[in-house]
Amino acid sequence: MSDLEVRPMQSNDAEAIARWRYAGPYAVYGGSTGRESESVQYMLDPSNGFHSVRGEFGLIGFCSYGVDGRVPGGTYDDDALDVGAGMAPSLIGNGHGRMFLAPVVEYATRELNAAQLRATIASWNERALRAWRSVGFRPISKFRTNQRSEFTVLVREAMTRR
Repeated sequence: MSDLEVRPMQSNDAEAIARWRYAGPYAVYGGSTGRESESVQYMLDPSNGFHSVRGEFGLIGFCSYGVDGRVPGGTYDDDALDVGAGMAPSLIGNGHGRMFLAPVVEYATRELNAAQLRATIASWNERALRAWRSVGFRPISKFRTNQRSEFTVLVREAMTRR
């Protein structure tokens, strides 16, 4: 999994992502069955900042830049660009996190000129937390939602800017 490209979301990728289903505790990351068309519309709305992450063999995952990366219940300011990401279900848990997130971070820094990035990750998701830390993010706070779920907020300063 090398030479990954981040590009604005296209309808064929959004349709594929809307059908992704994850196993076990990661099932919370899958879309709702029967609501795929709503998910596609959401991902294709440019104001939601969705992008595809593609490699030599096709769609690897997706990311979003902006308010979509914020979790209701958290306290956010505009000092950082929020980033969210998801990898294809067949690829999670295989040690690809760093290779997947590196181009997501690079795109935000180079193409979106972000000085600071922020990711909000479910605190129970050690694999995701480890992946985000591997690309330079550091935890700065935690919060609980009304549903009692705990989230960790991580930030990363951009290394270079154009």
